[in-house]
Amino acid sequence: MSVSCAAIAAAIEKMAPLAMAESWDNVGLLVGCADQMVERALLTVDVTTPVIEEAIDMGATMLITHHPFPFQALKRLQTDTEAGCMLSSLLKRDIAVYAAHTNLDQADGGINTALAKILQLTDVHPLRPYRESLVKIVVYVPAGHEDKVLSAMSNAGAGHIGNYSDCSFRTTGLGTYRPLSGSRPFLGELDALSTVEENRLETVAPEKLLRPVVQSMLDAHPYEEVAYDVLSLRNTHVNGGMGRIGCLEKEVRLSDFAVQVKQALGVTGLRIYGSAETPIKRVAVCGGAGMDCASVAASEGATVLVTGDIRYHDAQAALSQGLCLIDAGHFATEYPGMVALNSYLRHCAVEAGWRSDFHVAKRQAAICWQG
Repeated sequence: MSVSCAAIAAAIEKMAPLAMAESWDNVGLLVGCADQMVERALLTVDVTTPVIEEAIDMGATMLITHHPFPFQALKRLQTDTEAGCMLSSLLKRDIAVYAAHTNLDQADGGINTALAKILQLTDVHPLRPYRESLVKIVVYVPAGHEDKVLSAMSNAGAGHIGNYSDCSFRTTGLGTYRPLSGSRPFLGELDALSTVEENRLETVAPEKLLRPVVQSMLDAHPYEEVAYDVLSLRNTHVNGGMGRIGCLEKEVRLSDFAVQVKQALGVTGLRIYGSAETPIKRVAVCGGAGMDCASVAASEGATVLVTGDIRYHDAQAALSQGLCLIDAGHFATEYPGMVALNSYLRHCAVEAGWRSDFHVAKRQAAICWQG
């Protein structure tokens, strides 16, 4: 069966929640309708005229892009401009556009995770961790139904602590209630005081997932009226973040590492800042324009940062902090993340039984440094 834009969006947002995007960003479904059915989707770093033409040629009805299109608010739509012409083509052919930008940059499994992986870094963690607020959810469940309720809550995003899932705590006690007129009790009789063995089930969830977790809990709970508490917590949870830092398997010279980067990313040239003989072991990466992470990378002990769009004076500042730089280009450092997202969506399709194809666009404009 084909699948709706909304279902594809939900799968992406399970990995890269919209709440992780920067406040200035424009992410989510930008063109089209959430109920639109999709049999074929095309993934791209940018929405361009060649990419739209490729989508039309292959019959794709959804573009999943890293860079939002449109990005800024439009005050007019003129089809004699490039942007207007592209939007007109998309709307005429019912091609939806979904953007996963800074949320995909930060997400585990997203742009920077893929970049660190393709450069074969180990012991990888975020450069600038994304910390999200947590809540504790306490619910009272009749004996024998607690596993079903916990499973539903976990599937909605609760119960994750570090590298552990399905985390919970339960205690057994007695619950009392009296079903009144109009009620339909799962256990007990009308107008009679009922005493039932129940489990107090506790788990944690990101605050942004509170609504779907509670709804999943209510749907799985056998009671007509569910007793539960939601408690705000002071502790936070690290869920991805901007950039990544890790280590090479063995120390190499900067010049040799640059060759590895060039081959891994498939670029024809790089800009390299720093002495060719500098020993490289600890490496920071940030896909796209990532010089905002340079100071953090230096303070975390990285000897090189791999990113794109490096400006001259920013490079001088980084070198003064003892940080070498490799500019592999904006596109090349983000493209691996879209390949990874494509693999993730294909896996989702198999798991959910979607008859939808996902492909990475072939007509993307890969702009690389020459040299």
